Amino acid sequence: MSQQAPRAKTHYDRSLERRVLSFLAAREVEIENFRIEANRGVTTLKGELRSLAEKRRCASLVHRVAGVTKVLDRLVVREAAKQPLGELGPKLRPV
Repeated sequence: MSQQAPRAKTHYDRSLERRVLSFLAAREVEIENFRIEANRGVTTLKGELRSLAEKRRCASLVHRVAGVTKVLDRLVVREAAKQPLGELGPKLRPV
């Protein structure tokens, strides 16, 4: 099985990335270490947000940008990313 080389970004991909960034900035979405990658309408979001509500809001907003066909949400909630694993939720008990 042969592997294909990564596809170079097209003008359309770069334009879509700029539109998404502008759309989020106009709605005052604050994302740290934000990266966006577009590939034929599939838009991947990476970065840190303050809350789960902001994470959901961001992904929902991006779906509304013309040209976005799918959103891959790789965003993390900042506080959750800094907590030890045991503090993230209810403790699991062995069965």
